[in-house]
Amino acid sequence: MKSHNLSLLAVIKLSFLNIIKNQRKTGVAFITMIVGIIALVSMGGFIQFNFEGLREATIRTQLGHFQIYKTGYRENSLKDPYKYLIEDYKKLSLELKENVYDVDTVTQRLYFSGLIAYNNLTFSALFIGINPSIEQGFSSAETIIDGMQIDDDDSNQAVIGEILAQSLGVSVGDYISVLTNTIDGTINVIDLQVQGIARTGSKEY
Repeated sequence: MKSHNLSLLAVIKLSFLNIIKNQRKTGVAFITMIVGIIALVSMGGFIQFNFEGLREATIRTQLGHFQIYKTGYRENSLKDPYKYLIEDYKKLSLELKENVYDVDTVTQRLYFSGLIAYNNLTFSALFIGINPSIEQGFSSAETIIDGMQIDDDDSNQAVIGEILAQSLGVSVGDYISVLTNTIDGTINVIDLQVQGIARTGSKEY
């Protein structure tokens, strides 16, 4: 045991002497290690920041922290989506705020797909019907880069995504045509005035 301890002390002593004797090499090694650690920590922080930003953008513009829908919606929503609409939204919203801890915002949304047209261009798109006054506090990750958010007093307004607006050549004040199925299954077209152009962390949105 003593010889083992002596050999260990000798190795430590030699190592220390070698560090002192080769100060330039030691300095280069330390600097290399420090730079590598800084690079790893910085890159890890950058990646984590991007993931957190993407998560918050998805929550704040699309999904929320949780969603509520009627039983059977996930299995049958493609066949008959309007059968599973929540009728008494205001009552449900009040119950959530009263009975669920730390609820900040409850909002309703109606998702549907269709065609959007302007001049001679037509694209398929996802549309989201919202309650504008409530969405002001919810969609904090959505930035209106031109124009303004729609208001509760006019149901013929729309906010369009930046990339879709560029593809269509649409500006604030222009009218776009939206073609989709109504609740009774017929096809209808409505003209909406572009009130604002939005940018989020998600290109699809």
